[in-house]
Amino acid sequence: MKAKNLSSHSKYSSILKYIFGSFGDIIAALIMFLDQFGVCVMYLIILKTSIRKLIVDSSKGLEHPSFISDESTILILVILL
Repeated sequence: MKAKNLSSHSKYSSILKYIFGSFGDIIAALIMFLDQFGVCVMYLIILKTSIRKLIVDSSKGLEHPSFISDESTILILVILL
């Protein structure tokens, strides 16, 4: 059995617009932006951690690890990729 939508609003953005007017559109856009931005940041953090571990593990025999094993260098390289 399907539930009936009595409010005629099927999206959060339309609900916010109905309640708050044009300010609701801004709130919905901001929430969506922050959500997507957070996903991208988490993806970069996971890549940075994985690549750093790979580089550090592969350079264990070296006397002086290269500058590329530094976290900030890896983060910049991941962002540029």
